[in-house]
Amino acid sequence: MKSTLRTCLNFRTCLNLLILSILVPHLVCGDDIETAISPLSAAKDDARTTAICPDGYTMIGCKLAEGSISRISDGLYFEDGGCVAVARRGTGVKSQATCRKNSQMFQVVLKNRHRVDKGKTGSLKCDDGYTMTDCLFYTPWWYQPEGVESDGTMPSCSVTCLTQYCFLSAICMKPWELEAKGTVFLES
Repeated sequence: MKSTLRTCLNFRTCLNLLILSILVPHLVCGDDIETAISPLSAAKDDARTTAICPDGYTMIGCKLAEGSISRISDGLYFEDGGCVAVARRGTGVKSQATCRKNSQMFQVVLKNRHRVDKGKTGSLKCDDGYTMTDCLFYTPWWYQPEGVESDGTMPSCSVTCLTQYCFLSAICMKPWELEAKGTVFLES
């Protein structure tokens, strides 16, 4: 049985996915979960590569497939429903999307590229009724702020930007089955 729980590094995300897996196991575990890996990007600054979920699947997670954001990547964001990784100087990079088979049992909303200007603190939250399954960091300049994991994800989805500007992106998921149960998930 495939599971996003085996590979997530973010405590809040893991706990929220664990809650979902207990209450509605078929949403986050089982044969309905696939992983998509992008091709290796060009080995040059700002080269991009995108992991795209197979037809009939929706992205519920995004991270660097290998390497560390502090060494090889400027970060991650979403574009056209895919998980985009951006290379940093001279090293190729790959992204990895966690994909869930489409169903009327859940809805996913991508909050993409929330800009945080230099010297400012910014955060991103999901709307009421949604739980955050992933938060991503990206900036075109070399910089890994405190709180950004080596795979480009962020447990808190909050950053103080010390470069010209930074971006936060989030994946928010709403399982329809839990709407009536009043399930509470952890916030950032």
